[in-house]
Amino acid sequence: MRTLYLLRHAKSSWARPLLRDHDRPLARRGQVASRAIADYIAGSHPLPDLVISSTAVRTVQTARLVVARWKPRPPVLEDATLYLGTPSEMLSCIHAVVGAPVLMLIGHNPGTAELGRLLAGDRDALGGKFPTAGLAVLTFAVDDWAQAEPGAGHLQAFVQPRSLHATVR
Repeated sequence: MRTLYLLRHAKSSWARPLLRDHDRPLARRGQVASRAIADYIAGSHPLPDLVISSTAVRTVQTARLVVARWKPRPPVLEDATLYLGTPSEMLSCIHAVVGAPVLMLIGHNPGTAELGRLLAGDRDALGGKFPTAGLAVLTFAVDDWAQAEPGAGHLQAFVQPRSLHATVR
């Protein structure tokens, strides 16, 4: 059995509009949402063995805030193919993972939402919107990530930060 967390990066800041998209940091709201999602996972699901993040500043910051809430902290790898990656590129990243029965990918839309729908085999599985800091939890009845194919995932949960009503500082 394998568990995959697909996390869209948390809300980014537009305080400096001339920054390149890749370089935008998290907004305060994104920092709060990252902590809320981390606490939700810790209270409801197994912690990841490995976190793979896009190289964009906002995804790396999301990853750092999330894993900082967990003991033990899983390793965080950065993968440039997750920055605005297609579902196919993101799935290749998953297939390359050896071990790590519980895996988290932190990426961007539309790729993250499309990958979740593809893996669940249901275009309506995640509803109409995959918001910032949205989390899809999928399980796979496979022994190896290379066997995680489109339609093989079972959507266990789809969580949006605003639904958690968390007050995190």
